[in-house]
Amino acid sequence: MMSMFATIEPSIWTDPSPWLHAFGRAHVVLVHFPIAILIIMVLFEVGSILGRLLGRGSVAAPPTNTVISLLWIGLIAAIITAGSGWVYAAIDLSDDSRELLFFHRWIGISATSAALAAVIAAIVACRKPSHRARSVYRLLMVLCAGLIAATGHFGGMLVHGADHLVGPFTNDVAPPIIELVQITPADEAPKPELVVFQTQVWPILEQNCFKCHGPLRQRADLRLDQPSGLFGSNDDEAIIVPGDSLSSELVRRITLAPDSKQRMPRKAEPLTEKEIQTLIAWIEQGANWEYEVVGKTDPIELPNTTVELTNQQEYVDPKPIVLTPRQRQVRDDAIVRLRERGVHAALIAIDGDAIEVSFSALGEKVTDSDLTLLEGLESSLVWLDLSTTGISDDGLKQLSSYGQLKRLGLQQTGITDAGLENLVKLKTLEVLNLHSTTVTNEGIQALRPMNNLRRLYLWKTKVTLTGAANLRAGMPNVDINVGQ
Repeated sequence: MMSMFATIEPSIWTDPSPWLHAFGRAHVVLVHFPIAILIIMVLFEVGSILGRLLGRGSVAAPPTNTVISLLWIGLIAAIITAGSGWVYAAIDLSDDSRELLFFHRWIGISATSAALAAVIAAIVACRKPSHRARSVYRLLMVLCAGLIAATGHFGGMLVHGADHLVGPFTNDVAPPIIELVQITPADEAPKPELVVFQTQVWPILEQNCFKCHGPLRQRADLRLDQPSGLFGSNDDEAIIVPGDSLSSELVRRITLAPDSKQRMPRKAEPLTEKEIQTLIAWIEQGANWEYEVVGKTDPIELPNTTVELTNQQEYVDPKPIVLTPRQRQVRDDAIVRLRERGVHAALIAIDGDAIEVSFSALGEKVTDSDLTLLEGLESSLVWLDLSTTGISDDGLKQLSSYGQLKRLGLQQTGITDAGLENLVKLKTLEVLNLHSTTVTNEGIQALRPMNNLRRLYLWKTKVTLTGAANLRAGMPNVDINVGQ
């Protein structure tokens, strides 16, 4: 069907004049004017009907000169808006929205045609007043209103997605993508390299993101070719958290299942594993933004891994995990076992031995017994996501033997204060997410012995600002986020 549509599409204008470009982009402003005129006309008709019911008007009363004048204005505005929209689509057309664009465009032209017919019917009804002429005019107005509503709906889908109306009322949190990743043995893996923004990150963003979130189009008011679009002006707007890929919305969106409505890029091929790992590595290295068109050859410097603490001691990131050949074999067997269960398990980077595991795709189907699948990863498991699962407080006891664990996601689980006591043995834990659990002010005090903890997320818990402040007094080096 799309091949037929392609024959009536205008060619892409890769180098439009500034004036033509401005005219096309004015579509989003102009489109509201015909709608406003329609509302005024509907109000006129409602007034006419009320007048008839009150015995103050004739059913066949012809449209007034004011009505006809407004119809002409609305028709001219609709024609200009349709032309502007056609130009806008020709300049900014993307392959992933052709079908929606087809319906939006042609239903809009149909609405303009209906407006023209309404003008003609109004003139006829004015010159030859009759019940039939008035009825035809009203019918065309109703048709025009319906077509404009349909045009607006498809326009909303183009900008905000298919669920632009019901989206705010749903809680569509899609599971992360489950994808088999080829494991590269450490002795065959390339040497670690610094991710350079200009030559590695920028091309990924340019190819996959700028079509909808670039200089020409900013869907959802998001522009990713500028630092403010990625990092935002505050924590609520940021889609990247430098140094913390697990908390970065960008990473969550690009790793969702292909059929998820929230996956990015939308209606396009998912990013490759290499592209995803490149973005993750860049974020983990501090997400430095340093782009120059020409002349910049200096590499981006890694963020300082030595953090100054308030007690003047220093915390230094532990050495990279290096496994023996036997440990790698046990690790790889565990990964295969996890994937057979439907669990996401993969190397964090192809040049290392550290492992990330996420059970969240299985939701509440995951129970404490499933944690036995982790056996064999005691020396390599660094990131573990148990969010939205059916894990219990007792199940957390099984994690005590995972001495390399740095990040643990327990958000939206049934974990209580009792479970926190089972986490104290995780001496290397740096990030703990307890979002949407029932932990309290008293329970989080059990975390005080965790000296390496650096970030603690307590949104939508029973922890109050006072409770968080009390914990912060005893753990001054921890960033405690309660969502306020």
